[in-house]
Amino acid sequence: MASSTWPNGARAYVQTSSISATGAREAEEALNRVYGNKLLLNTLDKTKRTNLKFSGALLKDVLIGQFTSTNLALQRQAEKDTVTILSHVRGRTKFSVDSPQYELRDSGAVVLRPNIRATLACPNGSINSLVIPRMLIRNHAENLVGNSLPDLFGEIKAILPSESRLCGELRKQMKFTLYSVFGLDSIGSGALAATGNRELLLSFAAACLFPMVGRQFGEDAPDCGHYVVRRAREYIKAHATEPVNLAELARDLGVSMRSLQLKFKKCFGLSPRDYLMDCRLDIAHGLLSSEGLCPSVTHAAMAAGFSDLSHFSIKYRERFGQPPSDALRSVNRT
Repeated sequence: MASSTWPNGARAYVQTSSISATGAREAEEALNRVYGNKLLLNTLDKTKRTNLKFSGALLKDVLIGQFTSTNLALQRQAEKDTVTILSHVRGRTKFSVDSPQYELRDSGAVVLRPNIRATLACPNGSINSLVIPRMLIRNHAENLVGNSLPDLFGEIKAILPSESRLCGELRKQMKFTLYSVFGLDSIGSGALAATGNRELLLSFAAACLFPMVGRQFGEDAPDCGHYVVRRAREYIKAHATEPVNLAELARDLGVSMRSLQLKFKKCFGLSPRDYLMDCRLDIAHGLLSSEGLCPSVTHAAMAAGFSDLSHFSIKYRERFGQPPSDALRSVNRT
């Protein structure tokens, strides 16, 4: 007997669905009322009982759900408009994505890219599923990095590494979203949980799927070697009088901000931000110490890249042991 509570035609921000079915055909009909006739279900062993339980929520345009099944094989047709992430919860689940086969266990996750056909064999287990429209995840990724990106979908790997911190955070967020949306929806407040959780799901998914976005979130990147930190130091020194976005610099160098900070401090004894401050103070000090080059403290601060005069005065005194006004007066007296 199959049952589904999906509210057909509803326009609410959050919609929830619960399915319980025995038999592959009943389960297929019930699931396709949620997924839109994109799934085929078959029995793995005709001598054994088949069961499916599904709980899902549509968060505006992001579909998250949990499958618990026994003796079922599920096939997804090639879908050009969505990306699907499947996360292990318990039991045994095997996937065939195009032709390679993977076993989903422990802390792993499988990604079904656009235009990829996949088969899921679940003798006895549970998985969480996250389905995101292709253009939505791309637009969200571009918003996170702050500029347009090339076609990203070729970068997506079939398996999200279990050792990835961001993969672990995404899996936890998927579990928490289901728990909180269903809990609050039972008292009529599901939209409260849906709004914030939808944004977190999109951000973690973009960071896991696309390496360029992952680096923005501090995911481990290729080794940040001496060549990279030397280039970072040269760039900071050459552009110290201009606004310097260190996160953009790290991205342009192909490393995470965290990696750049750690390696920079290891090599030079201070962080990139502190080095930028020292460069600006040195420029201001040079202006204040040169007769005829600097008409005022404000001129020196602005010319060195400072926008806050009081902040400049504090940092200058910490570095050189006197207020910048004293430095200027001593030059003018000579």
